[in-house]
Amino acid sequence: MNWKYLQKIISKINPGDRTVLGGHDIWDRDKYLNIWICNLYFTGGYATFPGGNAANDGVVIKYTIFGTIGAVVPGMTKGRIATHEIGHWFNLRHIWGDSYCGDDFVDDTPTQQAANGGCLTFPHVTCNNGPNGDMFMNYMDYTSDSCKNIYTIGQSARMNAAINSYRVSLLTSNGGVPVNGVPITHFRSDKTTINPGQSINFFDESGGIPTGWQWTFEGGVPSASNQQNPSVTYQNPGFYSVRLKVTNSYGADSVNYINYVKVLGVNMSSFSVVYPPSNTFINTYASDTARSIFTWTKSSSHPSIRYKWKIHKDGGSVNFSYNSNNNGSDSVIILRNSFLDSLAMGFGGSSDTVSCIWKVYSYNGSDSLSSQNQNFIFIVRHSVSIKVISSSVPVEFKLFQNYPNPFNPVTKISFDIPVRHSGEGRNPVVKLIIFDALGREVETLVNQQMNPGSYNVSWDASQNTSGVYFYRMTAEGFSDTKKLLLLK
Repeated sequence: MNWKYLQKIISKINPGDRTVLGGHDIWDRDKYLNIWICNLYFTGGYATFPGGNAANDGVVIKYTIFGTIGAVVPGMTKGRIATHEIGHWFNLRHIWGDSYCGDDFVDDTPTQQAANGGCLTFPHVTCNNGPNGDMFMNYMDYTSDSCKNIYTIGQSARMNAAINSYRVSLLTSNGGVPVNGVPITHFRSDKTTINPGQSINFFDESGGIPTGWQWTFEGGVPSASNQQNPSVTYQNPGFYSVRLKVTNSYGADSVNYINYVKVLGVNMSSFSVVYPPSNTFINTYASDTARSIFTWTKSSSHPSIRYKWKIHKDGGSVNFSYNSNNNGSDSVIILRNSFLDSLAMGFGGSSDTVSCIWKVYSYNGSDSLSSQNQNFIFIVRHSVSIKVISSSVPVEFKLFQNYPNPFNPVTKISFDIPVRHSGEGRNPVVKLIIFDALGREVETLVNQQMNPGSYNVSWDASQNTSGVYFYRMTAEGFSDTKKLLLLK
């Protein structure tokens, strides 16, 4: 790496070394080694060499390769990246000298061709450095954490020379004395994934000697705590955030880890969509009150499992998702054909027949599982929905009694739409709505602009219970309500 170029861009790529950018300002570099943990994009870490810019002198390490828990990448938990970067801070070069068979200015390190990665088999000979070959176990190589374990006597001497010249002020610094200042929040836990009813122990590891703690545990019991190291129980599956604010006489600091805790749900097994089978044709129109039933097997018998029915156009990328019946707990969803008709129209199909794919996902509160198969359906859209029953033009709005009445399960409702005389040049918006005996809306049969004429529309009440219902028609100041009786 070109270290002169790196020195120029450090202040631009490291937002973590400025309080105004969300991090923390540097402490006095003549008294402390500053280490920032950041979300780096181009490297795992870097450091300033002795004599560098005092405004950001120190070491910067990517958060996924620092520490031992959380987001740390497996195999990078021994802190060797920090050891490597601190070596730079004490004036050590890379062991390959940053060039092909380069010089790191240390006599007892062998010349090697380039950086090594992973864990190599001894000896690994390059640049005529046999019989022992590369010192790939040296902290200043790029090998894995588990392979690094050595600084040479020459490297030690070079670092001692740095601390006795460029960084001599560290020898008399007060770095070992507690700092008076705003605390820096950090915590850990003994686990992050548990089963419902289990507990997690949280441990404050904040710097700066905090004297007060304010924990917030989403979904936990307790939901808040002022203890330094609380224990929290979680009962319900899901992902939960944890927030800690620490304070002392100099100020406060806080962190909020989103979805830090995962509480597992019940086990889910493979399941399948069943009906309708693939390649089924479903005929629809805009006000089609008939229903289509979609069913599947269950992924678990546990009552906490929820299902979502998902559909998309064959070859399309937009998915529509809906809870199954009974607020997602049933392994069935019943949809009106008018709804499927609107879905097909929403997919942007220009033809009468839209090929769609449907499948189901089950959820246990923290994870999801897809049905092992998916079925094709063909939604065949028809333009006819409300039937015209007369070519003559009525002289007034009129709503007729349904026939038959009582009925089971289908009845027809007729109505008249007259010519407009308002001169506004548009047809009236007609609404025809079914209500139950308590006045609750059951279904909208018509809601659109309509030409003058006589019409009828069918209501299929096969999914409704027996009893008295009402239907109301409204249009431009006209309103009429009639009663109908469903007997099963």
